[in-house]
Amino acid sequence: MDVPENDKLKEITEKLSKILRIQDWDIKVNVVSGYEFAEKTELECTCDGACCRNVRLNTAEIYLNKEKDVDWYETLIHELLHIQSTELIHCAEAYFEETHSYFTDIYESLIEKQAQIFCKIYPLEALM
Repeated sequence: MDVPENDKLKEITEKLSKILRIQDWDIKVNVVSGYEFAEKTELECTCDGACCRNVRLNTAEIYLNKEKDVDWYETLIHELLHIQSTELIHCAEAYFEETHSYFTDIYESLIEKQAQIFCKIYPLEALM
């Protein structure tokens, strides 16, 4: 993952947050090793990214796994879309509690498609 320096990454994240209308969230992006990724997110170290949200404080921490050879920009957008859909996912998870695994798969697929489309509409170069 060829991620820009922290200041530039923060600037890009702030611009994307405004576009997605989530600028009221305090978002921190962390670029970490696979080991640290697994430790911080409790997910497998093979994941590209993850987002931990605190709805009460409107804070989120995004973790990008720097050991993955993926498009960091698309991964960042994917995680920002999770923040954007926080209220929806909480409501849906309560409703689909018994079939959570199936719902989660559909939700992840939808977010990934949205991230791919977003990258085409707002290429990284347009934010620089």
